[in-house]
Amino acid sequence: MQHEELVITLLGWMQAPANPGPTSPRSCDLGRINRMTVVETSQPPAWKSLALLLAGSGVLHFVTPKPYESIVPRALGNPRPWVQVSGVAELVCAAGLAFAPSRRLAGLASAGLFVAVYPANLEMAARALRSPKASPALKAAAIGRLPLQIPLVVRALRLARSK
Repeated sequence: MQHEELVITLLGWMQAPANPGPTSPRSCDLGRINRMTVVETSQPPAWKSLALLLAGSGVLHFVTPKPYESIVPRALGNPRPWVQVSGVAELVCAAGLAFAPSRRLAGLASAGLFVAVYPANLEMAARALRSPKASPALKAAAIGRLPLQIPLVVRALRLARSK
């Protein structure tokens, strides 16, 4: 007769499957205590890294506004209010992601914010490419940063859909 095991996780316990598959908790065994399998299943909540990124960037908009002001498209006029509004928006989105009841709305707002600030990223890349003073590394970083906005939008939308 086959015995049943308890899988101990950092979040509680559950019964181990009789035939563990590649995605079952037993595939990441850390060890065994008596006949119990101890596994690590906890991960930082999905919202945490995005909230920290937004909060950090939001604070930087006020602590060191010059780099942000330099990439506001000239067509928008005075860059200071745009930098302040986007900094506040990032802080509000970060706070919204931290609280489950507002996470759906904050995820949607974060995705919208990432799309809304994309013209500033394009402006930064264009200025870097036109500048004879910009180093090749700066030019590469400015261009390389452009596609990184896509996973941020995707993560924010996934958070908006999560329960």
